[in-house]
Amino acid sequence: MLADELSVKLEVIETTWDNLVSGLITGKWDIAPALNRTVPRSLVVNYSISAHDYQISFVFNKANQKIDKSWKSVKDFDKKGIVFALKGGTAEEKALSDQIKNATISRFPGQDEFRLAVATGRADIAVDDADPNSIFAMEHKDWSMAVIPEPALARQGVAYGFRKSVALEEIQTLNILLEQLIAKGWVEKRFEDYFALFAEKK
Repeated sequence: MLADELSVKLEVIETTWDNLVSGLITGKWDIAPALNRTVPRSLVVNYSISAHDYQISFVFNKANQKIDKSWKSVKDFDKKGIVFALKGGTAEEKALSDQIKNATISRFPGQDEFRLAVATGRADIAVDDADPNSIFAMEHKDWSMAVIPEPALARQGVAYGFRKSVALEEIQTLNILLEQLIAKGWVEKRFEDYFALFAEKK
């Protein structure tokens, strides 16, 4: 859409998540999608406005007798005997570790491992980015329940990142387009369509 608005040709370069920011820094590409807006990262890349919010959610078995389905805050869930499962070394681990005083945090090498621990009852709560956690809950909607803690455990804007040499007026063009798409509900509809498509495949 942006390329059409500016009458330029869009070139898409395939890369890995680990190289997304370094490619901006070294000038291999101009724009990278789906970057969390953080203060340290803002020193090396510029951002568009947020198109979506990153949040951390909890997924648990709604039949788990240790958990009250009315719980909303991290403090509610922070009870002795409750085991949180997450991937070690992530933003989710840091955010949760700063607040948990009584429950146990079990760290796993990957998402599959910590989700399996919750699915098999070896852990009580899967802690992850709300979007992939929603997919996990959808896969197991017969037994699962998802909660986004209130107040938020973490909340960051998810935006497009730009290499620092991109001019402000060029970033502004994307911001204006995003504002229009967000106001029309187009962005959230894309998420809804994605999750609906995923559910059909399951």
